[in-house]
Amino acid sequence: MRMQMYDFIIAGGGAAGLSLACEMIHSPLRDRSILIVDKDAKDRNDRTWCFWADRPTRFDAIVSRSWSRLRFASSTYTKIVDLYPYRYQMIRRTGYHRADRGWRRLGDGHHRRADLRGALGLR
Repeated sequence: MRMQMYDFIIAGGGAAGLSLACEMIHSPLRDRSILIVDKDAKDRNDRTWCFWADRPTRFDAIVSRSWSRLRFASSTYTKIVDLYPYRYQMIRRTGYHRADRGWRRLGDGHHRRADLRGALGLR
């Protein structure tokens, strides 16, 4: 069996690891091979990733919630604040990984990215 070589190995396929990989494929490193290794299948909705944005992002297709206003409230006070031009956006773990059609199961719960561009919806 021939050993496959990779230019970069990212430890962890969570939001940070996948964000790093996404940035790499939009950089001069886009044609390099990337291996993402993670011990978990990441198939539970036990985490979210939230961020502020003032323009469209690479992640818009997998944003599960987005807020453009804040509401401050108590028994005697209510105020709604428009956040324009910002939006507070949330991606659920399963949303991030549901978009990922490129995971291939290796042994011992490890995965590798087969098609990183497609997996992140960037064909």
